[in-house]
Amino acid sequence: NFLLKFSDSIREAVKSGQLQLQGGIYHLDTGKVEFLGKSPVQSELLSSTSSIPPSMTSMVKESRGLHGVRTAADERVPSDAALKMLKAGNQRFATGAVTAGTTSSEMRKALVKYNQAPHSA
Repeated sequence: NFLLKFSDSIREAVKSGQLQLQGGIYHLDTGKVEFLGKSPVQSELLSSTSSIPPSMTSMVKESRGLHGVRTAADERVPSDAALKMLKAGNQRFATGAVTAGTTSSEMRKALVKYNQAPHSA
């Protein structure tokens, strides 16, 4: 449902018939996939005009670093703030409210120039 709700290109491909999306369950013990069919709310999702998940619009810019991604050019994150960021990220992941967006060329250049500097390891 997330892909249909927040991806213009996937919505258009499904609408035009170039792509079908179906839910499925992968059974580890047999290696077989049980297809569940289309989402019961697919029609509603195809009418969505959202392209950015709400979790991204509420994301604090500072937590993404000076260049939109954390690099060595950014200030050290205090341990209590890092723990708070980790817990918030875990909550977003657990509820399906991911914040990963597009990596821009500016972000890639910053990573090459300054190296990656995650807030915790």
